[in-house]
Amino acid sequence: MINIRYHIVSITAVFLALGIGVALGSTFLDRATVDLLENRIGSAEVRIDATEAENERLTEQLKAADERDASLIVLASEDLVADHLTDVPVLLVAAPGVGQDRLDALNTVIERTGADLAGTILLSDRLALDEVDDGLATDLGLDEPTAPELRRLVDDELTAALAAAAAPAPDE
Repeated sequence: MINIRYHIVSITAVFLALGIGVALGSTFLDRATVDLLENRIGSAEVRIDATEAENERLTEQLKAADERDASLIVLASEDLVADHLTDVPVLLVAAPGVGQDRLDALNTVIERTGADLAGTILLSDRLALDEVDDGLATDLGLDEPTAPELRRLVDDELTAALAAAAAPAPDE
């Protein structure tokens, strides 16, 4: 028969071995894990710093390009187009998505030409016609057009309508 003391000693040995294994294993794994994480964090910080430096460089280039554009608009409009359209009525038609800064720059050029700016028409995003509008296609007399065909026809119709509106009134 096995003595109770034998069980107590063997259970104590098992728990002691388990404790020593956990203590040694966690110490070695902890340092290796910490080193690996520190290396990865350092690598990520280097990449982040490089990306931020690149973003700053590109931002400065964009700012310089915007400044060149603005000065070109002012200088070129004075030298190239000054008073070329004196008292000519001009209607500005802006496509969908054109930014206000672009419209302001174009207005500056139109002012330098001496033109009589009659107004600005901002076209709706609906005129982008990314999809075929069946009602519009029917109104224009088209059978199953593609989106580019419909867009081209709408552009042609709009151009014709604006040209007709700009024509001088017939003598009565």
